[in-house]
Amino acid sequence: MKEEVWHNDVNLHILSHNKMLINFYILGCLNNDKWFATGLYGHPTHDKKYLTSDTIMQLYNSRLNDKYILFGDFNMYLNSYEKLGGKHVDYNLCNKFQYSLNQGGLNDLGYHGNKYTWANKQEIEHHIKERVDIFCAN
Repeated sequence: MKEEVWHNDVNLHILSHNKMLINFYILGCLNNDKWFATGLYGHPTHDKKYLTSDTIMQLYNSRLNDKYILFGDFNMYLNSYEKLGGKHVDYNLCNKFQYSLNQGGLNDLGYHGNKYTWANKQEIEHHIKERVDIFCAN
């Protein structure tokens, strides 16, 4: 049985966007229920990854008391078990990422399927897998 995800009784309004994110809200036409959402691509370079957590804090602070969902490829992980291979986990970045989500009251919605959402497709000795794609909501 196919479930429809999109209906004509829902409007999507883009608030802002750039190469790293898109902010929008979805308004239910039948009940005026409003959800704010952000799709975010996290900084890919190690020296700028902290900016992803800073952005999350700024986004949530602008949406206090609103229904909010945040999703994307954060290029970060919440725990060491979300990474396999490559360099060691930077626990400071994990903690900062966790803190930014916790401060915003955002909970990881979980996922089904493969434990990792990204792999570098290299040979065994250089193979890296990570869970960097996350959906969370308050």
